[in-house]
Amino acid sequence: MIVHPDRELVKIQANVGNLYIFKKTLAPGEVEFYYAENRLSFGRIVNVTGTGWKLLVGCSAYSLFQPVIALGLLIGLLVVFFFMILLFALKKEFRESVVTPLVGYVKKLSAVAEGNYPTSASQESGFVELDELGKVFDSMAEQVREREHELI
Repeated sequence: MIVHPDRELVKIQANVGNLYIFKKTLAPGEVEFYYAENRLSFGRIVNVTGTGWKLLVGCSAYSLFQPVIALGLLIGLLVVFFFMILLFALKKEFRESVVTPLVGYVKKLSAVAEGNYPTSASQESGFVELDELGKVFDSMAEQVREREHELI
């Protein structure tokens, strides 16, 4: 009796005797990957004692690795989802810590260009570099205001 899950292969009575796996000597319990009908498969050869027959026990590599592939895809989707959430959280933090102080500096610079000198100190950003930029800008605006006052 020949049993195979692929009925088409049974119908055409595919000869698997010329497969590489039949020519290779495997140790007891050893398994091997091989190609059959242009598909990667996984299996082993068992000698049927007293008959001279060899029995190939195998399955397609796809069905063997399908749970691993599904798990990999799930983990990949979870990682992408995690990074999307992280990106949105960092976007909000970036806007509050960097963009908002820079927009404030631009508004103050525009006001100084129009002759209006802001009296409030620059907003703290949480970044030393931006805080230093704000202090330098405030100092520069104060010096320009004082010089203009002296000129008047």
